[in-house]
Amino acid sequence: MKNSNPLVSVLMPVYNGEKYLFEAIQSILNQTYQNFEILIIDDCSTDNSVRIIQSINDKRVRFLQNKENLGQTKTLNKGIYIAKGKYIARQDQDDLSENLRLELQVNYLEKYPDIKLVGSSINFIDNRGNLITKRKAVIGHNKIINAFSIDNQIAHSSAMFCKSTA
Repeated sequence: MKNSNPLVSVLMPVYNGEKYLFEAIQSILNQTYQNFEILIIDDCSTDNSVRIIQSINDKRVRFLQNKENLGQTKTLNKGIYIAKGKYIARQDQDDLSENLRLELQVNYLEKYPDIKLVGSSINFIDNRGNLITKRKAVIGHNKIINAFSIDNQIAHSSAMFCKSTA
């Protein structure tokens, strides 16, 4: 039975992501926080992505396929619309999440209801999992706003936000 009332919808658009897809999904399934769905939307992949997704037998996985290639932005918007969770967590098909990610982000958003978006520090790794570089999160509203003039401070795969604000 699917989780009909998840607090978090982890939104993962997929297009030809077979290389790291299984690991990306597993990094979400292995979270310490458990009240979530993974909403995976395949955007007409031509590789083995669909087979990989269908091989995962977990009630938290909700899998949809676009009838035509919509591109990432339209696929994300579709996912936000149909997501069941109060919060949307982003996860790209080639990224990994630390196992405490959802727990820490949900706890923060629940504790501070005026906050609508959180992110985190991120590590860039190579195809063998070796650390290339780290990007430390900027903390504090004014510091984040000022830092946006230089670069996007919230990496997609570290973002969690309130669905009501989308």
